[in-house]
Amino acid sequence: MSKITEEEIKKILPLKGPSFEEVKKYLDKYNEEYIIIKCGGSVLVDQNLLNNFINDISVLNKLGFIPIVIHGGGKRISNKLNDSGIKSNFINGLRVTDEKSITIVEEVLINFNEEITEALKKNSNLPVTVKHRIGVDENDSYTHLNKFVQTLSLAGADRFIVHARKALLKGLNPKENRTIPPLRYDIVKKLKEENPKLLIEINGGLTSVKQCANALETFDGVMIGRSAYKHPLRWSPIDEEFYGERRKVIKASEIILKLIPYIEDHLRETGSSWEICKHLINLVESIPNAKKWRHNITSKSISKELKIKDLINSAKDLENIGH
Repeated sequence: MSKITEEEIKKILPLKGPSFEEVKKYLDKYNEEYIIIKCGGSVLVDQNLLNNFINDISVLNKLGFIPIVIHGGGKRISNKLNDSGIKSNFINGLRVTDEKSITIVEEVLINFNEEITEALKKNSNLPVTVKHRIGVDENDSYTHLNKFVQTLSLAGADRFIVHARKALLKGLNPKENRTIPPLRYDIVKKLKEENPKLLIEINGGLTSVKQCANALETFDGVMIGRSAYKHPLRWSPIDEEFYGERRKVIKASEIILKLIPYIEDHLRETGSSWEICKHLINLVESIPNAKKWRHNITSKSISKELKIKDLINSAKDLENIGH
């Protein structure tokens, strides 16, 4: 459980809020976890709702949770578009953001970012981090990016995590947006050089500890994306590199064998082995027949033919070759 005492927790909780006993069970389970909260656009057009929302975020933080806010803005966007005489088109409930509306949508969402940042700084001691790309479609000028960052900085944002790709909303799906738009580290570098007092962290395309070390010569931090998931063992030296901690060498076979009891429990609860194996297969790479090993586990697991004994034997095969 959190190190916060019962007395401190009772002081944090609102008078008409949940009891200590009710809160304690969630603290025991989720303390120091990231809590992702979707804030709907309706909250952002009602000042009382927004104030209550900000207060709730502050309470979560004081209790030891780490809140991440993702906000909408549909209602205010619709109102602004209507005021401008632009009709909103929807497909399967999703707004079509065309060339006529994109500027207004961006303006509304930037204003929301500013309002939420100001409210968080005014009503709590929460540090505020903003994650964003360098641009969207044709709205990718450096001037626009710099203004966006400076506006949120003046509102109280403490840190900016900048993805060095712009987003292309026209014709690219989310997966393609992670690879097709070119990486522009030079733009993020310029942003840092022109705003030296701001904490600016780089994100996008970093796939090794060495690349991170080089990036930290320019930026205040580095965010690793899917590489940490796709190549987990590649990142095992990172604490030793940056914090001087002695690294304990952990092999893929050791990790897989330690996961066996969890997989057995999951199967007893009517889960499938693939729900866990689809994650652990990324441990096996850069060795002879790694692709074959992953394919074997994948095909058997998806077809529900994989037995625990099969997985143990496959892990033992890795162990025998020192992996």
